Amino acid sequence: MIRGAAILILIFSGFVCQADSFSIFEENGKVGIRNQKGDVLVPAAFEALGWSDGSFSVIENVTGYRLNNHWGILNLKKEFITQATYESLVYAGAEYVIARKKLTPRKPKLVA
Repeated sequence: MIRGAAILILIFSGFVCQADSFSIFEENGKVGIRNQKGDVLVPAAFEALGWSDGSFSVIENVTGYRLNNHWGILNLKKEFITQATYESLVYAGAEYVIARKKLTPRKPKLVA
């Protein structure tokens, strides 16, 4: 068991990898996503896009984003699926994303 960390597996059923249809662009030190036509789908407002292992893919219009050194999931409409609270997000193939989140251990309360 991993102490102080939780590993979650997020399942996106039916998702298909679409990495070749989108590209990351950089503007003023932030990154965003464009489609093949060059249209901006996600404005450049993030530290990183894709997955914490450095790879980039869009799975059924969903990808990872990094803000304040933490990861979350958003769609290409810039709707946040999860908040940026994860230490890492890794696309594990098919319909799986593995998320790792650091947990703060609870201190036992003494009741008198």
